[in-house]
Amino acid sequence: SSKKGTQAYHYMQEGITNYRHHTNIYDGKLGFNYMFNDRHSIGMTYSPASRPNKRKNDFLTDAFLNKVMNDHLSGNGHEDVKRIEHALNVYYSGCMKKLSLDANVDMLFQKETTDAFTLEMAQNSENRTVSTRSDVKSRLFAAKLVLGYKLWKGKFELGTEVSSVHFTNEFDNLEKIITNSYTKSEESNNALFAELTQQIEKLSVKLGLRYEYVDNRYFGHILQEDTSRTYKDLFPTAMFTYPIGKVQTRLSYARNISRPSFNQLTGSLTYINRYLYESGNPFLRPGTIERRQSPFRRFNTFAIGPRCQSARHPRCAARWRRRRSPPEKCSSPPGTPGAGRTQCGQCPVPPLQPPAQALRRPC
Repeated sequence: SSKKGTQAYHYMQEGITNYRHHTNIYDGKLGFNYMFNDRHSIGMTYSPASRPNKRKNDFLTDAFLNKVMNDHLSGNGHEDVKRIEHALNVYYSGCMKKLSLDANVDMLFQKETTDAFTLEMAQNSENRTVSTRSDVKSRLFAAKLVLGYKLWKGKFELGTEVSSVHFTNEFDNLEKIITNSYTKSEESNNALFAELTQQIEKLSVKLGLRYEYVDNRYFGHILQEDTSRTYKDLFPTAMFTYPIGKVQTRLSYARNISRPSFNQLTGSLTYINRYLYESGNPFLRPGTIERRQSPFRRFNTFAIGPRCQSARHPRCAARWRRRRSPPEKCSSPPGTPGAGRTQCGQCPVPPLQPPAQALRRPC
């Protein structure tokens, strides 16, 4: 909805879209594991992959202005997606008396190019064709070091993690219907964590604490100060388990965080039809989740018990859509500030995930 002077206008769309897609997956893995002895080992894996994808669609859409149909759209489109990635993992695992050491380094490189074409026919406005290209490049470097020490009736672990992510999205529209754009995100994450595990007769105790410092910088062609942020967070965890007869009782608490993916933060536009564009929202913030559980489990049968979860700054507003009024009623271009509207939806899995670590022999 929008207001022009004292007159209010309401825009709405109804439509049906049929999608058809075909995906090929070509991947491989090359690696080695070498054991110096029963206490020290190293390994490496290299995993290249290619995932070309072709998508086709046809659609029917009715556009309404103040509940009166203003235009009827029909047409079809296709997308050609080419995605290539390279993942590398190197690890070392070792034990020295009561001390254990695990080190991992992960590197991931991804490139995805999407060529899209849409043929759009309108009943009350001009027909058009729209050709777009999106080039997305991302790279990840991550390292983790964990020291373990056998302490009393359990183990104490102290570790650190560092990661660096670079993500760019370049968008181009040949017909210049949508403004070309270039966005870049750089994020560094530094973490320290500690965990204590003890077995006191029948009682099992696990306590942990993690500290994270995240520096996220968002760029157009220059650094955008209003959407670049730093975060400092503490994440405690605790779990107690105790068997009572054939019933296993457990009390646990954990504080986690859910961060927007880079696709959700990008300001590049996606063309849906002449009245509807879609984009990410660089103003999204992470959401924290606190979980409290106390289930009672009968061995090898079932679990029952209370569970509580609370969220702060929930991230349901993962995508926002920019609506255009019909051409003859349009009062501002699509890029006008404040033209966006947030809608709730499921958040997709972030595109950058460290590759699975290679198997190793535990101490």
